[in-house]
Amino acid sequence: MTGTAFTDAKPPRAQGASRQATVGGWDSWGPSTPVVLLVESDFALRSGIKFALEIEGYHVEAFGDAETLLACALPAEGCLVLDHRLPGATGLHAIELLRRRGVTLPAVLISWRLPRALREVAVKAGVRLIELPLLGDDLLGAIIEAVEA
Repeated sequence: MTGTAFTDAKPPRAQGASRQATVGGWDSWGPSTPVVLLVESDFALRSGIKFALEIEGYHVEAFGDAETLLACALPAEGCLVLDHRLPGATGLHAIELLRRRGVTLPAVLISWRLPRALREVAVKAGVRLIELPLLGDDLLGAIIEAVEA
């Protein structure tokens, strides 16, 4: 399921629930299925990460931009995975906006060579950084740590 399928019929029941849309189907998977909210503008990379995480047993909601994620009511548990370089709001800015709304989901930021100043901001915000290209199990390990925390 892509991030474009939302249901407005369900009442917002999660963190950041001030918006009308709900992440499509996340609540129907039950509490034992970890939810990963993935924001990546590159379709091929987004599809590949989504597929790999679903094989590992995660329910993945994928979005092509931060604004679509920001327009949704989010689950109370799970993990955010955002690319930093997105159209519109950057991944780090989206995380900052979510934190202002009281969303405390753990976050992982993926990026090519994040400048030192932004790296420091991310670390201070408790955001785990993963450098592109995605090699090995670094991203999966960060998600496992975030979901189990």
